[in-house]
Amino acid sequence: MRFGVRGRSPGQLQRPTGVTMDMNGDIIVADYDNRWVSIFSSDGKFKNKIGAGRLLGPKGVAVDRNGHIIAVDNKACCVFIFQSNGKLVTKFGARGTSERQFAGKRGGT
Repeated sequence: MRFGVRGRSPGQLQRPTGVTMDMNGDIIVADYDNRWVSIFSSDGKFKNKIGAGRLLGPKGVAVDRNGHIIAVDNKACCVFIFQSNGKLVTKFGARGTSERQFAGKRGGT
């Protein structure tokens, strides 16, 4: 199966970087450049976007046993947990090397 078109509007994908499925068979896509997570039905029809205005660069996405959508935000160095309707449950993390922080000093060029 293949679905989606390139773009910056809801239902379009700019740079998908992570994908998972929920218990209902919906396809959940982390979209790094659009800065949100898109939810599609099992047949590829757009249903909703979540995290817009909060996410800076989601790279990965998962669903927990309660149906919460967990998005790992590479740019914000945070993990966001949303209800499936998009309501933020919690977030944690920050840039740094201390406890509960991510993406400390990088080596290389």
